[in-house]
Amino acid sequence: MPESRVLRVEKPILTKSSLLKDQWDKINSDLQDWTKSMKNLEEDFKGGNTECIKCPGVRKTGNHITVSSPH
Repeated sequence: MPESRVLRVEKPILTKSSLLKDQWDKINSDLQDWTKSMKNLEEDFKGGNTECIKCPGVRKTGNHITVSSPH
């Protein structure tokens, strides 16, 4: 994308009526899938499941910290 505003071309916002049915269906389906995925992830977090997060390994030190779950 050009950095200069002068070089940018303005385009109208896409709406349902400006898209073909199959294009709108694809976008709608993708949004529904993403919404479901985010709801599932949120439920996992609320339930204390953090295995779904890809976190880097933790450096080991001589200190030990115990974390207890409120459950």
